Amino acid sequence: MKLNIRSIIISFILNLIIALFLALLNINLGLILIITLLMLFPILANSLSLFFSHKYYSIYTIFIMSFFNTILYLIVANSIMKNPKFETIVNNFSTEKNEFYIRLNQDLVNLQQLFFTFLIYFCLTFLVFKFISRGGHHVKNRKSI
Repeated sequence: MKLNIRSIIISFILNLIIALFLALLNINLGLILIITLLMLFPILANSLSLFFSHKYYSIYTIFIMSFFNTILYLIVANSIMKNPKFETIVNNFSTEKNEFYIRLNQDLVNLQQLFFTFLIYFCLTFLVFKFISRGGHHVKNRKSI
């Protein structure tokens, strides 16, 4: 099992900064922007950490990065759910027309949500690394998974 500790540490620090930033700003940025940042920034942080580490990556490294991303998602999601504006925003985005009903789930930290979030982080990070390793960048010379 080959782990790229430097990439994991860089990714963890970048994700921690992002999580703290999102937890402080939480609902004030708007729900759609928060969700986008919460899902895209960790994947971007993972990609940047592996890109700048100039070392090999393995599936175990991606797994650990995704695990840390999920823990930081849990921290930010708890912060968002504790905000008094959260329920109002969720109710504003819920709609019902005829027999068509859209409702946002107010529980961001249930087990299914955490598992889904982990899978999204893991799969998208893996696909980004595969895409980068096939591109014309210096990452192409890295050992693939």
